[in-house]
Amino acid sequence: MNQTRPTVDLGYPTPARGHIPSFNSVEEEAAFWDTHDITDFLEESTPVEITVCRELAERLVVEIDRTAR
Repeated sequence: MNQTRPTVDLGYPTPARGHIPSFNSVEEEAAFWDTHDITDFLEESTPVEITVCRELAERLVVEIDRTAR
């Protein structure tokens, strides 16, 4: 599968935040979140309010790897 790379600098390496470790790459971070649930870290998180521009709110792109099982 063709891996899509971030188009912005996500700030790697990231600092550790409480029980969430630091990450050196998007792959390392993805591997962590593949095996952990954000609800286990709610006490260490801070809610934020975001605004999505109309153009992005009307578009959803989902890539499906048909070879993954």
